[in-house]
Amino acid sequence: MHPAPDLFLVQVGDERDHQGFRDPAGDDALGGDGLGRRFAWPSPGSNTAGRAAAALAIAATASPEAERAALIQAAREWYALGKTTAAPTKVRGGFYQSADFVDDLALGAVELWRATGEGAFLTDATTFVGQAIMDGGQDSFSVGPLAAAEL
Repeated sequence: MHPAPDLFLVQVGDERDHQGFRDPAGDDALGGDGLGRRFAWPSPGSNTAGRAAAALAIAATASPEAERAALIQAAREWYALGKTTAAPTKVRGGFYQSADFVDDLALGAVELWRATGEGAFLTDATTFVGQAIMDGGQDSFSVGPLAAAEL
């Protein structure tokens, strides 16, 4: 979520949600706005920012023109955050931690290039793919092979 210019929320909930079964029907018992109360945690980390940019850019390519510009703008903002930060995402509870973020930026850049056709994104994608650690598979922490395939 990116509800304000300087606020990028990357995790909803934390380790408290993993402390045994709880009945989700009681989540809304507190009343007030929204459904189910959870803490939301910000992070300017490049891992999450690169993947968010990629997802938004992919969504833009499949969206009606009326929605496309807003999705591309959101993708640009997430990508710019990740590129500027150039550091791993850190969130409460140690979930989804990965020290390598270059592959995530590569994926964000290549998908923004595909969505916009802008050469700067292609240059970034090529550079980041060349720097990324390519291991033997793909999982939630390793998207380098996907970025390379998209190129």
